[in-house]
Parts: sequence; C-alpha cells; structure tokens
Amino acid sequence: MSGRRSSLERDIRDWDGKSADAIQMVYDAYSESSDFVDQLISMLVSVDLQDGATWLIKRYVEEHGRLGAARERALYRSASSLEPWGARLHVLQCIPHLPIPKASIDTVGEFVRDNLDSQKTFVRAWAYGALHALAERDARFEDEARRRFEKARVSESASVRARLRRLGVEGF
Repeated sequence: MSGRRSSLERDIRDWDGKSADAIQMVYDAYSESSDFVDQLISMLVSVDLQDGATWLIKRYVEEHGRLGAARERALYRSASSLEPWGARLHVLQCIPHLPIPKASIDTVGEFVRDNLDSQKTFVRAWAYGALHALAERDARFEDEARRRFEKARVSESASVRARLRRLGVEGF
C-alpha cells in the first residue's frame, strides 16, 4: 500500500491482482469507513478496478452479511458490465449470501445465465451455485435450475460437479 495518504482507489490500482495478503491489507485499512462500500460500487465502472473492488465487496459480505438494499441493487445492476472473470466470480460468490430484491431478480438471473457458459471452470461452478440460490428464492427458476443441473451431471467438469454436491443438489 502507498501509506497513510493513499486513497482506496490508488491502493486497489497498486494491487498486483494476485496477493490475497495485499488486498486484505487494503480491506483492513479502509473497511471501517462509512462510505467504503459506496466507494467500491462506484469503482465498478472502471475495468481496471473491478477485480479489486469486487474482491473487497465479497470480503465485506463475508464479514458483515449485507450491503444494504440500495447497495445490493447497485451491485446487481453493475454485475453484467463486469469484464474480468475474477470480478464476475466475486459477485457470483456474493449472491448466495445476499438478498435479491424482486426488482433485481431478472437482472441477477441474466447475469447468472451469462456465467454458466464461462470458459473459466471456477466461474461456471459458482454460477451454478448462484442459480441454486435463485431457484431457492424464486420458483420461476426451479425448472431451469433442475434442467441445467441434469445437463451438468453428464457434461460438466469434476470440479463443477463437486461444487453442486457441496450445495446439496440432488443427484450429485
């Protein structure tokens, strides 16, 4: 990190995109700020900040459990415009832990569907987890989830199937 005078944005830009310890130090330095999550959400428009900002949002969700309704809606609105696969992964990892307002359910569903076809196995695995969460919250997703899980049973990688097993999806 750049020291006491540094800004959250500068410290995210300085992060190498790999070191969990370094990004955790950023979290530790800024997470108590009252506008921490708001700053992170505003950074989601900058592709070069998306990985770091979403990692920090995910970490915040892990620690606090909620972002607040307005922030959650803003995160969901931003999700489909995220470019780096890591940023998409971080949001997918948040979905099972956050409420999904009725107004955001279709947006979240579209984002999840887009990531079920990702080239990155880890992203697909977490997209299936997010689909599972959607199906538990909204009956409109139950049939689709069931069909996709049946297809995944025969066509997906072992790591994706293992994720579905951990979720308790029937047949895995």
